[in-house]
Amino acid sequence: MPGDVRHHILVYLGVTAALLAVSLDLSQIAAVGIVFYLIMDIVIHWGVLRRLRSEVDPKPGIIIAAIAADAVVLLAFTVLRGMESPWMIAGAYGAAAAVFAYEAWYLRRHPERDSNGSGEHESSSAESDAD
Repeated sequence: MPGDVRHHILVYLGVTAALLAVSLDLSQIAAVGIVFYLIMDIVIHWGVLRRLRSEVDPKPGIIIAAIAADAVVLLAFTVLRGMESPWMIAGAYGAAAAVFAYEAWYLRRHPERDSNGSGEHESSSAESDAD
């Protein structure tokens, strides 16, 4: 399929949304979304704490509290929803793991490219524009 990664992601997202709409009901789609969101939120907080601490000067206590709160909610949701439909929760965790594995693989294969595809970080280009 021609096009860059951004166009491919839109196609994959559309296909995934169609498959979810056909195979799951609305509450199950929402449950998958909750799992994805909470995992993403934990990972973003962890990334701010580990990688962006010097750039954004976060308060570590607040970030750790947010990670703990997300983890508690994710655990409670997993247990409660997992009793009703464990296959769906396992599928959500499996899909999240597959997304992270694919991202890690892609970033290892393309270390020179970042999210804007230019090969330089957005912050460094913004700094050079300001000069």
